Amino acid sequence: MAVKKRVHYAGAEQGGGMSKRGQRYHLTQAQLRRLTLAERPDIDPTGKTRLVPNTKGKPYRFLLSMGGSNVSGFGVYVGKTKTTYEVQVGTGTSTKREALGSVMELTIEEAFRRAVDTRQAIRGGGDSPKRAEKTHAHALEVRSITVEECLARYIDYLSQRVVNGDRKPVSVTAVRLSLARIQRPEVGLANVQVRDLLIDEAGGVEGAKTTPRIIQAWNACRTSCMELSNQLTTEQKKTLRGMGEWWRHDAGAMEAAGFKGRYIQKALSSGLAATEHTFGDIKRAIDLVIEEEAQQAVLQKRAPELSINPTKILFKRGYFRDHTKLRAHYRKAQVRNPLGEAEGDQSLQLAMKALIGRRQHYLDAHQKVGVDYLFIVLLWALRRNEGTILRWYEDCTPGELLQETRSWVWLAPNPQERNPTTRQTGSQAFLHDTKTGTVQHIPIAYFAERILRMRWDDRLDTVENYPQRLAKAKAELAAAEARTYDEMKLAIYRKAIRRIEFQRKNVGWVFPARSIKAKEGHYKDSKSLLQYLRVDTGRLDLARDIDQGLTLHDFRRTLGRFASKHLSGRMVSELLKHFNSHGTDGEDKMSSTTAKYYSDQEWDDVRGAMAQVEEAMIRTSPRVWNYLKGADKPMLDEANDPPIQLSWRSLKNQDEEE
Repeated sequence: MAVKKRVHYAGAEQGGGMSKRGQRYHLTQAQLRRLTLAERPDIDPTGKTRLVPNTKGKPYRFLLSMGGSNVSGFGVYVGKTKTTYEVQVGTGTSTKREALGSVMELTIEEAFRRAVDTRQAIRGGGDSPKRAEKTHAHALEVRSITVEECLARYIDYLSQRVVNGDRKPVSVTAVRLSLARIQRPEVGLANVQVRDLLIDEAGGVEGAKTTPRIIQAWNACRTSCMELSNQLTTEQKKTLRGMGEWWRHDAGAMEAAGFKGRYIQKALSSGLAATEHTFGDIKRAIDLVIEEEAQQAVLQKRAPELSINPTKILFKRGYFRDHTKLRAHYRKAQVRNPLGEAEGDQSLQLAMKALIGRRQHYLDAHQKVGVDYLFIVLLWALRRNEGTILRWYEDCTPGELLQETRSWVWLAPNPQERNPTTRQTGSQAFLHDTKTGTVQHIPIAYFAERILRMRWDDRLDTVENYPQRLAKAKAELAAAEARTYDEMKLAIYRKAIRRIEFQRKNVGWVFPARSIKAKEGHYKDSKSLLQYLRVDTGRLDLARDIDQGLTLHDFRRTLGRFASKHLSGRMVSELLKHFNSHGTDGEDKMSSTTAKYYSDQEWDDVRGAMAQVEEAMIRTSPRVWNYLKGADKPMLDEANDPPIQLSWRSLKNQDEEE
């Protein structure tokens, strides 16, 4: 039911014998177009309409006189930004007021005719012509909406959720990449209307013998993604291009075409993950449009223009991989390769010994950052970006700690010391930006603390020796400038100064970046080190036709495998941050993924579990144990744990991480 608004009518503050509320005013077109909040119409003693000062300066409305052909409720509204014609229509117990158009665009006669039509439409139980026109325009917009426009709406929706803190910016970036893929000329899906996605090129409707436009676009997108992939060589792409729809071939055909080992699966699945992501975004975007259209249709009392999502055919015909197919792909492509998975598998020992060996070899402290980072990823089962953004607790501001906008590491002065923020005892870490969007608390066990204290020593060294190192570097530059004008030689000394300043500026990161070109200031990429580890652990030996992958997520899986051998299922989930936050009774349960703080008992339990698994992993290599341990731990016999031969050769043209 429409609500009657209190209206300020022109002349209402004036005295006189007649009621101003029902007063009609006859104005010329020129007078109407001259109206502002500064003036209002009034009737002079002779009965003529004149413009007088509007002393209150507020928006107002008045009724128009058309001589003997007046329409009830036909008038003008003078607002802050524009003046419009309007008509007010009573419909039983409610009143509707409809805007007819601007006085700058419509003549009085045109507005009058619109007022007559509007009154007749509303009195007849329908919408006003203007509202009906808007309804029709909205329905036409939805009926002709394109895939590109759906994705644009979805991006706006996600962007707003990012502002509200419900989503991460990376989710918007991912959809923008999907939009860019369908905009490629070879894909040609951007400007296709959603209602045409199930129609083939010949105009036939989707059926058993047709190839709908959406499937054609899927195949084109997959081919395009294969061509732009960095997972295949130029020669491999050429081979796949010559095979047409290469994904329809079997492993035997791929082997005959020259692919071997896990590259058979890499070739068969090339471009598929990006295509699945793209069309998954399209599905969600169209679902959003369908939901919004359903709401509009109810409000506008009409049937929805779009109610079926055409992307369902892709699921119906099996274009998206289900969990069974994905597991088979991961197995055949050797994508998931936790260290020390099988009985007798020494890859964990080899990997840790390789890391220690490289740490001992590096003379520059900043070269050791990558080694320490991989150890912490391994011992805490971190995801790729969760460890890189760790800062030292002491380098966080009170606001960052209170608002939980930083991930941090705190090394306790003694085991019983309580952290000022969490009130938990002992060394600990806090993750604010996890994949699930929730915070996590990690108790730091013995060996992880030993590694982090080496990192802390490097931080102290950087801070304490910064003035001397900077002064020395500047003195060396001054001496060089006195010797030569060669800018190439002088650039070396200036770069040394920038490096020292860069290191001091970014000392707050637990894993600071080595390169002064790093914008964020923290360590970011471990691909080259992982590639060396593949060789060190025997996972990459082309002479023996061995080519097995190794990723950061394999490190995470490694802790999961070890934890499952020593702990209960619940505690394994706790360490891997997979715990369900709700019990059967619907009440929140304490876990590192959802609860702000542990109870003291739970904190001690998690710390004990972390220490148990960590020690079991480190103990697999006595040589690593002896390197990392302190004086409070016993030496282990290294007789059956020989040192590893490290590979330092160039590793070019190797795979990137899956």
